[in-house]
Amino acid sequence: AYGVYLGLRAALERVFGSDDPKGRSVAVPGVGSVGSDLCRRLVKDGARVIIADCNQQRVDDLVKELGVESVSETEIYTQNVDVVAPCALGAIFDDETIPALRCKIIAGAANNQLKETRHGAELVKRGVLYAPDYVLNAGGIINIGVEFLPGGFDRKVSLERIARIPEALKELWDIAEQEKVAPNIASRRLAEKILAAGRKV
Repeated sequence: AYGVYLGLRAALERVFGSDDPKGRSVAVPGVGSVGSDLCRRLVKDGARVIIADCNQQRVDDLVKELGVESVSETEIYTQNVDVVAPCALGAIFDDETIPALRCKIIAGAANNQLKETRHGAELVKRGVLYAPDYVLNAGGIINIGVEFLPGGFDRKVSLERIARIPEALKELWDIAEQEKVAPNIASRRLAEKILAAGRKV
């Protein structure tokens, strides 16, 4: 969840000029282990958080623990917030849900959030900054990779590498702007560039 949190903050910086979540509003659909951890970090930072989940007990527990607001699963994506941070189902942004969005940023852990590739361009048209999920989720892969280093897992090394996620996001957003493509397309181009460089080594 730490990488998702860092990515969300990078998106705040990009859109609002400050990465401070204080006073910002975030809708979090899905409050399993990643979503609930993200909520705790955001509430601690002074953000207003609204949640929804298919598991009502999880919702009730977090409302009690953190004082967050809750809405139904059908209402969560239409909240008037700065950020929607999906941490549940994928393929949620489509021709029906995108026009109903009232946020400036999408930055969450749910996998494959765009129903089709073209929906990345639809978000751009609506002025919504998209942080591709597999960049935000890189923290999990980084943790696994660090386990294979000589000497085994090193938390400090892992956290240092996860801390680079915002830089990767900034780079792909710059590519998206320069090449006039959606961030999901730019992320693919950046990945191809990194892989090509790795093959030459």
